[in-house]
This record gives sequence, structure tokens and C-alpha cells, in this order.
Amino acid sequence: NAFMEKLSQAFFASAQTLEEGGSLMAEPDTLMPSETHAPTQDGGFDPVAAMVQARDKVLAEARETWESIQAMEASPERVRMEAEFSRTSAELLAATQADPFFRDHATIAEPGADLFANLTLSSLQHVRDGLEADDPRVGKIDRTLDDLRDALISAFSKDPEVVAQMGTTPEELTEYLLQGEHSIAQAETWRGRAESLDEESAARLTVVLEKGHRMVDGVAVPRDLVEHLALDQLLTVDKHHQLSDVPAIEALVDRMAGELSNGDLAKVFAGDSTPLQDEIRDPAVRAAVAAELKNEADVVAGHGPREGETVEAYQAMARARQAELAAEQGAEIEDGHEL
Repeated sequence: NAFMEKLSQAFFASAQTLEEGGSLMAEPDTLMPSETHAPTQDGGFDPVAAMVQARDKVLAEARETWESIQAMEASPERVRMEAEFSRTSAELLAATQADPFFRDHATIAEPGADLFANLTLSSLQHVRDGLEADDPRVGKIDRTLDDLRDALISAFSKDPEVVAQMGTTPEELTEYLLQGEHSIAQAETWRGRAESLDEESAARLTVVLEKGHRMVDGVAVPRDLVEHLALDQLLTVDKHHQLSDVPAIEALVDRMAGELSNGDLAKVFAGDSTPLQDEIRDPAVRAAVAAELKNEADVVAGHGPREGETVEAYQAMARARQAELAAEQGAEIEDGHEL
């Protein structure tokens, strides 16, 4: 009970103060002392360091409690305390997930609610995060993003008045767009900035953003990364997302249409994706590309594509394949059991 009380006090005090001022000053009887201010070298406030300190305090108390339980004499009471510790931890986790402040900061906004969402950019970020630091592809992604950053800053600088009215800068707007996806809280904040513009400025912002998205659409993604982006996009989008609107899939379709021989293309159109195997290793991505190649061929032939084909089937294939790979690597797959 003491463990639960302390953790709850720490969590809710920090959540409340974040909403009210962002300083993370806790009440005197909680786990976070005054150093949670996490000042920077210039005397400012570092919210990232403050959150890390607050988290570390909570985790330290939890570990100390667990060690105290383990130091008890062997008895049924110790077993009951272990079970209570697990239940208390689960309750605290549930409370954290349910709190509106943290929920909105931890949940990615739907693309329709995020004016600045971009699937290509979010996939680049996802793929980069999944690579080891010394993987050469990290450097390729960084160079791609750096080149795009310079181009976007230049483009956004051409209408400084609109950018200034939003309370931002070309550099900040560029960095926000490069993230690709944003939390609900982020999306609401930036949507509010956009909606504060008058009608003329809002129209100019639309032009600026459309230009930015066109620049992203035209970015040259390194060849050995396109399949990774395609897989990420298949797994990321809603299952009702149109297959023809998955950028990396379309990039692979265009490449294969230009590189395969007429004979190999004819095989793909007939349902044989073997000609794609050397270039596209993932079965789900390969099947999606084959389907889109056939759809485009049907359009050219005047038959029309399969109406409104979504990613659902290929998304299911991708997830099944990931589960197979995890099993092959000896990873433990959670069975959904909760304490």
C-alpha cells in the first residue's frame, strides 16, 4: 500500500504540475525533490531531463520495494507481497495510460487530424529508429533528411509572414514536418496555430504545405531502403488505406515496371510473382507490388483496376511473416495473459 501510495502521488503530482506550468515541481511528500527542476547550464529548464529524473525516482522506489520483499524471510506472506507488488504495478501502469495528459502525448494522431502528417517521412524515422547506430543505412537516411531539411527551410522561408503569424520559424516548421507523425497533443497545438490565421493567410499556408509535401514526394530514397519503407507503411496505415496510396509501394511498382522485361511483366500480370523475388524479398511487399502492377496493367488495357483495393490482406501477410521471423529467432511471443 505504501508503494502504491508513493508512486501514485509521484505520478499525479508530476502530471498536474506539467499541465499547469511544466516545471515538474512535486509536492513535498512525493518522490521528486526540488532538483527535479533539472536546470540547464544557462539556468533554463530542461523538461526532458526533468521527466527522466522523475521517472528514475519512481523506478528507484519500486526497485527498493521489490528488494525489500525479496529480503523477507521465506513465507506465504512474501509470496502474497510479490503478487500484490505485481497487481499494484499493473494498476499504476493502467492509471498512467488512462491519464488524459499522458495519453494525448503518447498516442499518435490519426493522419486526418494531423495537418503535417507525412507517411514517407514517418517511415524514414521508423526505419532509422529500428537500425543499429553503426548501420550504414542510418547515414543514408540522415543524409536524405538533411538534404530535404535544407530544401524545406528554403521553401518555407519564401513566405515569412505566414510562418511568423503561426508563431513559428521556417526551421521549426521544417523540423516538425520531418517528424512525419505527431502525438495528439502536438497535432492539436499545431492545428490551433494554423486555425489562428486569417482566410488569406490560411490559403497561403496551404500552398506552402502542398509545396513541402511535393518536395517530400520527390525525394530520392536510397534504393536499399525502399522495401523497408514499404513494409513499415503497410504495417503503419489503417487496414482500409488504399494500396495505391502507399508511397513506397508505388515507388517499387514504378521501378519494377521500368526494369522488368516484357516477358517477366507478363508473368506478374498472370499471377506469378517469381520475377520480383530477386528485388523484393519480403513476401507481403512483393505481393502488394505484384497486385499494383497488375492493377496498372488492367487500367492500360481498359479493364480497370480491382475497385478500391486496400492494404488489409497485405498487412495481414506482413504481420504473419513478422510473427514467423520472431519465432524462428527464438523470441518469446506474448500470449496475452495478464496478472
